[in-house]
Amino acid sequence: MLLSIIGFPSGKTVSYKIKTKGGVVDPDWTTTGVTEEVIDATAGTSLYWVDSGIVTPGFEGFVLWKTADAVPLTAAEIFNIQHVNAFQISEDSSAADNLEAQYDGTGYSNINAPAYQSQATAIKGKTDQLEFVTVESQSCVKSERVYKTFTVVANAGNNAGMFKTNLPSLSPAPGDEHYKKMICQFTSGDLSLNGACDRFVISYNGTTGFLTVDSPFPATPADGATGRLINS
Repeated sequence: MLLSIIGFPSGKTVSYKIKTKGGVVDPDWTTTGVTEEVIDATAGTSLYWVDSGIVTPGFEGFVLWKTADAVPLTAAEIFNIQHVNAFQISEDSSAADNLEAQYDGTGYSNINAPAYQSQATAIKGKTDQLEFVTVESQSCVKSERVYKTFTVVANAGNNAGMFKTNLPSLSPAPGDEHYKKMICQFTSGDLSLNGACDRFVISYNGTTGFLTVDSPFPATPADGATGRLINS
């Protein structure tokens, strides 16, 4: 393992020693193998490093550094390297198979656990129903917002604050609550002529298809009128 200290002045004689957590010193102060790498000649700073075979997996201890000055500059590194027995894992077929199953052969994780797959399927079910539209805010900065289109379905119960649509009922939970707090905006009919007619959705009944807004529109939406729900 490469050990190093950064920031000592350039041109110094630097020595190091390694001491385990249990107090064993090996090696004691030595300059053997220490190499200097100048970081910046103008700044006069360097990196000093050594390739050590002592600090290996399972090592717990310290690497101490100092210069050969009368009043030396000093530094220290602390190591607590966890030991992994790769051979033991490879001998345990269950452990090895489980580890290998987490990767797809390219170095990328390949999560196959049923719980992850179930969550991914649920998320995909929702995102597949979303579209995107570019809108301009009052500051004239364009942004991408998620939206869902709908059509008003003829029904005797339609009124200015609640009306039937062809929006699907989403599942699993939060299901119909997914539309809550989205902006309801018409894209055809009289209610599409004034942006001030936008309303916030307060509930949606996926069984009946009825959408309820926070305050009534100026008029009951016309049958067949189209609109969209925009993520606020």
